[in-house]
Amino acid sequence: MLAREKLERVTALVPEEPAGWADLGLLLMRQQEVDQAAQKLARAAELAPKNAAIQRLLALAESRRGKLPEAIAHLKRALALDPGDLKAAFVLAQETERQGGAENEAEAQHVLETLLARSENLAARLDYARLAAKRGDAASLQKAIGPLAGAAASWPPPGQEQWKALREAAGGGNPRAAGPRVAFLKNVLVRVPEYRRSLAAVSTPRDEVGEPLVRFLTLPSPEPRPAVPDEALQFATLPIAGLEAPGAAWVGPVWLNGEGRPAVAAADRQDVRFAPRPRRRRRRRRHRHQGRRESRSRPRRRRRRRSRLRLPDGSRPRGRRRALALEAGRGRGLP
Repeated sequence: MLAREKLERVTALVPEEPAGWADLGLLLMRQQEVDQAAQKLARAAELAPKNAAIQRLLALAESRRGKLPEAIAHLKRALALDPGDLKAAFVLAQETERQGGAENEAEAQHVLETLLARSENLAARLDYARLAAKRGDAASLQKAIGPLAGAAASWPPPGQEQWKALREAAGGGNPRAAGPRVAFLKNVLVRVPEYRRSLAAVSTPRDEVGEPLVRFLTLPSPEPRPAVPDEALQFATLPIAGLEAPGAAWVGPVWLNGEGRPAVAAADRQDVRFAPRPRRRRRRRRHRHQGRRESRSRPRRRRRRRSRLRLPDGSRPRGRRRALALEAGRGRGLP
């Protein structure tokens, strides 16, 4: 709710800024308020009709409303404004294929072919091969999987096995049999960083909905002003006491239980070593009087109560009972 309040305040303070309306519409779309999101995005498109990112957000909103023709129209508009928008081209191919029919499948395949001609992408190439196999287009299938031979050499063994199976299926008499092989290959390559990077370049992660506009379109964006570099700053490398790991690939702090001071660890391909922790010194409590401990061990002596009374000769009375008797006598007025 805080983000919504802030974005609504931005649109109220600067209603002529399209980025505020676009980001507010994206937030509403993420909150499943698609109709209101479409209204905010339409307002952003009115203020910035030549912005491809806003057209892509509008296409996403229309697709979530089930309006595929409108979504495709916005995606084509985004590509017309920015022909190098790989994400708009990839989504356009997917949405066109969703409409069904041989013509739409052929058009989706053409969109992917144009994308690959502009920029090489592994995820888009595999989707292009899948569509060619789905349509039974043997020539396009061979054209799609041909460049994969060089990249397959760096794939893990399961990926290479699936690549061989795909190449054999594509070389057979039935191109449609290669469709499942493409799907199997994509499932294996999900763990390969190269494929993940290529997929991120043409699509938005599944746990996210759209991409926000991070810069103003009308207002001037503040330029970064970094501080002057401290050229006198130096770092010294010192050994860690008790930790010998000459071939360590990583050294850093590790919290073993989530509390207290961390332990310094060094790791390589085989094991992890921890530096010994310094022992804490126990502080001795000092008493106010140094001889207090000795006095506690000795038995306490009972102090004898001395009377303040004195006899006529100036001496003190001996014995407690006699002194008390004298005190009682004086209290009664006796001599």
